[in-house]
Amino acid sequence: MTKQVRISKQTRTNWLIDTAVFLGALVTALSGIYFLFFTSGGYQGGRNELYGITLLFARTTWSDLHLWGGVIMIADVAVHIAIHWHWIKLMARRYLNVIRGRGGRNSRGAKVNVVVNLIIALSFTFAVLSGIYFLFFTDGGLPGRPKPRLGSGLVNQPEFLGPGSYLVRGDHD
Repeated sequence: MTKQVRISKQTRTNWLIDTAVFLGALVTALSGIYFLFFTSGGYQGGRNELYGITLLFARTTWSDLHLWGGVIMIADVAVHIAIHWHWIKLMARRYLNVIRGRGGRNSRGAKVNVVVNLIIALSFTFAVLSGIYFLFFTDGGLPGRPKPRLGSGLVNQPEFLGPGSYLVRGDHD
């Protein structure tokens, strides 16, 4: 007779959120790899041998996947941080006390956990800030698609209307 393992509601919620973060990161990473190896660069008078190559999806679909994967990942990380905020404050207070010499010691597992979490947090912060920079402050992007302007909001951008939709308000004369 096998014993059924019961998982608490909190653990199940944590796994669900972590899975959503992972899937958003996976979609963003795979589409980022696509852009790394299949940069457009335009037609270049026929010299660009990668021009017009379609790998599974059109370039605009890869762009939508990259954008929405990043948005999903950011939203899920915000929920993750909100749920674990008490633990974050507790660990920060504990390590500040250790640094000041007022507290006890932390186990090796706790130290490894904090270091891994800090590395993940810094990597995520760098990825989010670089994504925001490239979305709003560069002239890159797809030819023929409007560049988002700071202050205009995403409402007037094709990405706001969802994957596969490229109608921008004002463009349908």
